[in-house]
Amino acid sequence: MSLAAIIAAHRRLQIQSLTVEGPVIICRAISTARGARCPQCGQWSTRIHSRYTRRFRDPPWRQTPVWLVVQVRRFFCDTPGCAQRIFAERVPWAAPYARRTTAFTSWVAQVGWTHSAEVAARLATAAGYPVSPDTVLHLLRQQPEPTRATPRVLGVDDWALRKGHRYGTVLVDLDTHRVVDVLADRRAETLAAWLAAHSGVAIVTRDRSGAYAQGIATGAPDAQQVADRWHLLQNLAAAVDAWLAPWRPPAMPSHTTGPAAEAPAEERTTPGAARPESPAVARRRVRWEQIQALRAQGPTVRAIARTLGLDRATVRAYLAQPTPPGPPPPRVRRRLAPWVPRLEAWYAGGARTGKALWERARAAGFPGSRSTIYAWLRRFHPSARRPAASRPAPAATAPPWLRPACFLPWARMPRAWDRCLSQWLAADATFRRGWTLVRHFVTLVRHRGGQALAAWVRAAETSGIPALAQCARSLRQDWAAVQAAVTEPWSQGPVEAAVTGIKRLRRLMQGRGRWDLVRRRILHGLRPDPWTAMER
Repeated sequence: MSLAAIIAAHRRLQIQSLTVEGPVIICRAISTARGARCPQCGQWSTRIHSRYTRRFRDPPWRQTPVWLVVQVRRFFCDTPGCAQRIFAERVPWAAPYARRTTAFTSWVAQVGWTHSAEVAARLATAAGYPVSPDTVLHLLRQQPEPTRATPRVLGVDDWALRKGHRYGTVLVDLDTHRVVDVLADRRAETLAAWLAAHSGVAIVTRDRSGAYAQGIATGAPDAQQVADRWHLLQNLAAAVDAWLAPWRPPAMPSHTTGPAAEAPAEERTTPGAARPESPAVARRRVRWEQIQALRAQGPTVRAIARTLGLDRATVRAYLAQPTPPGPPPPRVRRRLAPWVPRLEAWYAGGARTGKALWERARAAGFPGSRSTIYAWLRRFHPSARRPAASRPAPAATAPPWLRPACFLPWARMPRAWDRCLSQWLAADATFRRGWTLVRHFVTLVRHRGGQALAAWVRAAETSGIPALAQCARSLRQDWAAVQAAVTEPWSQGPVEAAVTGIKRLRRLMQGRGRWDLVRRRILHGLRPDPWTAMER
């Protein structure tokens, strides 16, 4: 089918001519409609007042730009009392006063939703839709917001408009995984107002935020709240950290703490031992020894430089040093340099601690930070610190791998960890009790064993471990949502996926854009997972 036939069939136009003028196809046509309706009163009119020409940019044909030059008419409105006496004929495939067809605008907008304005403009121009980045943003702001039905199962989470300062709220339909709406803040009143205006929500999933819990209870009191299982495990991880912070592994002859503990004792450095030589200093020392050994044999500077592949100036510099080069002297920061004489005077006067030096420097108007003073004291006066013999030995703490081991299945646990845990479980009853509680909670969350939650909370409260008891009390404060989390199949996964998509869109926008553009980009640009759509 020819281009003229396609245009005539889809636009209801009578083609008069189709010409190629340079790199552009010009299609001239007239409207075939017998009349038009008045935009004010809706009355049909066939009495023609005059004719005029409109130009529309149409989608390209084989990457060649296409312009439609259409002759439309003006009509009289004969309805008595109508304020519109003369009106122009409307075409169904273009907006009033527009110079682009609806198909052209829709294609550019689809590219603009998922790309930045600059990239969308380049892609559109390469495909035959020449537009500027400002035009892309203008078209996106003109698009209406999509209307979505009120979901039965709603997911709620926050996302950062400006991290640490301003946050919004995203609402996701967990049945279709589509973003329903976005709110400009994360206050309970805003969420409650939205839920009150959209009745019909039966289940709401959320994190452990108290503001969201209050907003859901106010706006949809009959809806069932479901806490996020990942956040339950996160709360447990925080309790495990607090429990293991003061805990010390039992001392046993066969005690090992993982691969790092299997290193020979002579390779471990003590707090008072000298620091090992850096690789750069070692290379310079070896080079100095090589140059001195060759010089002792009698060769010239040129011969030594040719043998070692060095510059003669480098060889002369090494020969001028009577001793091997050592580490470079510590340097003083530029901001601290004018204050060094005062610090030295204060140090000689008895201020030997970083706190005393910092208080005097701050009183004198020092513009730097406290860490700068402490770093200067450690570099230039290391003797001010207590000797290693007088410092208390560091307490034995839990190894860093113990926390992830609390959440790993036994089948995936390394053998070295298994040996340590077996010894500690046999030697320490308190550790055995806490370890059992942690493993039971992880199991009931992962396998949704809600019938065992009440027994676990009672056992944690009477375990004698303050961190786990506090975790159990926090679960009681949000009992209905926590019970539903370990019983119902709903998850916050689709909501977290929407938050990740919002982050990607924000990176495309480079963190800029007013709220109206950000909102439209989220509602139009985010799409559900295609695999989930295929399954449905």
